[in-house]
Formats: sequence, structure tokens, C-alpha cells
Amino acid sequence: MLDVFAGTGAIGLEALSRGAQQVVFIESGQEALRLIRQNLALCGITEGFRILQGDVFAALRTLAREAFAADLTFLDPPYQWRPYGDLLEILFGSGIARPGSKVVIEHHRKSVMPESEKGFQRVRTVRQGDKCLSFYEPIE
Repeated sequence: MLDVFAGTGAIGLEALSRGAQQVVFIESGQEALRLIRQNLALCGITEGFRILQGDVFAALRTLAREAFAADLTFLDPPYQWRPYGDLLEILFGSGIARPGSKVVIEHHRKSVMPESEKGFQRVRTVRQGDKCLSFYEPIE
């Protein structure tokens, strides 16, 4: 599992508690990184995770070079975030998201989200108040 813009790491921690073999957390904020490490320790989790600190695009390119693939990717960028298509292009174009993978992006309901582009398509959107979850899958 890949937890991008991980914040406190809650999504990745939940995945680990439910049997995920490995979670990669990507986060740039120093305080958030401290919280991820603290939460992992509080939960007694000492293995099965990796934390990548810094720019999301650089971290994703690193994972792509390593041929990392995720069954599930969850992204929770800041609501003012705009380059959703660029993130999806890297995930699907690099093989991080491969056939059978799911990508979920949490975003503001007014955000303009890509429908489908080369290699991926939006298959579902769930609205929860001002938030939405958009679900993407590879085009096979």
C-alpha cells in the first residue's frame, strides 16, 4: 500500500493493522513525519513500512525506479492542490499502479478531477459533505 500525503499516517496504519504486507508513507512536513513515526511506535509497529520524506513527485519517481508496485494507493493532498493528473500519470505510467491496482484520491468537492487519460480511468466518486473520494483504475 502507498499512503501519499500521509499526514499522521492513519490510513497506512489502518492498512498495516488489517494485514497489509508493506506500507510506504510519503510525506514532506516535518511535524507530520514526527507524528507518523510516533504513531507507528505507539502501535508497536516495527516492520512492514517505509517512510519517504520530501517532494511527492521525487518520491514517486524513486519508487518507480525501484519497480515498486502498490495494490492500493491513497492520496490525501492539500485541498488547494491542482496537479492531480500529473500524479495519476506518474502512478499509472510508471507501473506503481498496475492492472488490478486501485488509486483513491481525497479532494474537495469543487476540485476538477481527471475522468480518464492514457492508462487510467475514474470509476467512481463518493461525496461526503465538502469532501469527495475519487477512485481510479488502470485501463487494461
